[in-house]
Amino acid sequence: MEKDIKTIIEQFIDYLLPELTPYETSVYLYLLGKSFVKSGVAEIRVGKKTIAVGYGKGSRGEKTNYAHISKILGHLKKNDALKLVTQPEKELYIMLICLKIFLW
Repeated sequence: MEKDIKTIIEQFIDYLLPELTPYETSVYLYLLGKSFVKSGVAEIRVGKKTIAVGYGKGSRGEKTNYAHISKILGHLKKNDALKLVTQPEKELYIMLICLKIFLW
């Protein structure tokens, strides 16, 4: 798995990073760390509020909010960086980190 993570990080930097804003990069790395790096799978079930709490502080030193996380996740989905599957009955989201760019 160590080699896989090395390859993922290298290809993330080469191919995906240039397409993302700093906010999108931060959220993507947060999700990648909580999914593939932690458990070896490219999925994570997490709510937007949990992401907002774990995301860190913005440029003005304030925590981000639910609406901002929603916007960032929308941009990541639009850039094909992840797939979002909603389950409103549990208010959870399944983030499918798209590793297809890493599996050439």
